[in-house]
Amino acid sequence: MAALLATANASAQDSRGGYMGASIGQAYYKHTCEGAPAGISCNNDATAWRIFGGYQFKPSFGIELGFHTLGNIAAEGKGPATVTQTADVRAVDVVYVGSWATSNRLALITKLGFYFGKLQVAATPAGTSRGWESRSTNDITYGLGVGYQLTDHADFRLEWQHFGHFGTGSSPALDIHLFSLGAVYRF
Repeated sequence: MAALLATANASAQDSRGGYMGASIGQAYYKHTCEGAPAGISCNNDATAWRIFGGYQFKPSFGIELGFHTLGNIAAEGKGPATVTQTADVRAVDVVYVGSWATSNRLALITKLGFYFGKLQVAATPAGTSRGWESRSTNDITYGLGVGYQLTDHADFRLEWQHFGHFGTGSSPALDIHLFSLGAVYRF
C-alpha cells in the first residue's frame, strides 16, 4: 500500500511543467432562434475543436491558453421569411485548471477563467435577416472534466466548458456548452 501511494505521489510531482494539446467535440448553442421573425429555424449544435498550451505550476494547479473554433451557427427561413444567415464562432480563453487525483491515473478537472470571443457573420443576401451582427465578446468561462494519465507524458481529457453571454447583436446572447475529448502532451 505504501509503495502504491509513493508511486502516485511521484507521478503527481512529475506532472509539473509545460504541456500542449488539442481537443475535438460538439458545441451546443442556446438562444439561437429566440426573438427571430416567424418562419426562421436555427441550428443548435456544431463540431468544435481547440488547441491549447499550458503550464502546470503544482500537481493541482495550472494555467492554460486556448484557441477554440466553436463551429458555425445558421438561420434558415422558409416561405416568405427567405433568409440564410451564417456566422463563424471563435474564442480565445485563459483559464485556471485545477486537477485532483482520484486514483493513480484518474483526476477530476475544474476550469475557471475568461474568454475573448468573436462572432463573424457571413454576408447576408437580401431578405429577412435573423439579426446577427459581427461582434466581439468577453466574459467568464468555466468547466469540469475528467483526465486520464496514459503515460508520464500523455493524458486524455473528457471535458465540458461553458461560454455565456456570447454576443450576436440581437437579444438574447448565445450560451454555448462545449463537450470535448482531448489529448495532452507534457514536456
